[in-house]
Amino acid sequence: MKGTVVATWIQTARNVWGNEVTEKAMKKVGWQPDRLFSPTEDVDDAKPKGFVAEISALTGKTQDDIWLTIGKDNINTFFKIYPAFFKKENLYSFLRSMFDVHVIITKRSPGANPPELLIKPLSETEAMLSYRSQRGMF
Repeated sequence: MKGTVVATWIQTARNVWGNEVTEKAMKKVGWQPDRLFSPTEDVDDAKPKGFVAEISALTGKTQDDIWLTIGKDNINTFFKIYPAFFKKENLYSFLRSMFDVHVIITKRSPGANPPELLIKPLSETEAMLSYRSQRGMF
């Protein structure tokens, strides 16, 4: 995965579980606590998964709970960085644009492998959302 998203996850960990827990988890996977990730840097998938596993062990929360917290915070983080992206007419438009952004990321960043987010309208008020991750993330 790309350094941008990993850096975001580390910042979330610092905000939610504090520097001590975050730095212990970073060291566990071989990262220095002051490590900076470049946006296009390729990070082996095992490292963030190990990072989350260590936070889970240190906090007593399940890995699923850790990922859920990280995912929710990602929304807030990206809203702060890209507020215009979130100014859509409705939720359908927002989710549709997420698909477009992931397509652009894949084209512009060699090695990027974001999840596939598909949304299909079923009626004026309903849609079916499919999320597919080759990494097994949900």
